[in-house]
Amino acid sequence: MINDKSWLKNRANLIQLGIQLATEIKRTMKTFLLLFQENKLALRKELFSPIIKCIEMLKSIEVEFKCKKYLINKWVVLVNRFTCEQIQQLIESGMPNVFKIKKPNIQ
Repeated sequence: MINDKSWLKNRANLIQLGIQLATEIKRTMKTFLLLFQENKLALRKELFSPIIKCIEMLKSIEVEFKCKKYLINKWVVLVNRFTCEQIQQLIESGMPNVFKIKKPNIQ
């Protein structure tokens, strides 16, 4: 690994994008199918292909996450540690400003 921080950021982004993609596909398909159901319309034949593609995409994302769940869990632990370190550095750098005592102006 050339740069651990960039590697962690890359892995965190990939996990997040995979989850977002699956969520958006699921949400769009649910809305699409509910609109047809609510309006009591039958699905046209030409709509089956995109629906099947969406289902295949969801399934492939699920398979990837299942196959790599142990690696993903390790990555999440590493990303959490990295994030905690960044937060700690921010807090430590800001602490002197928080505890500066200002003398009140008494007149």
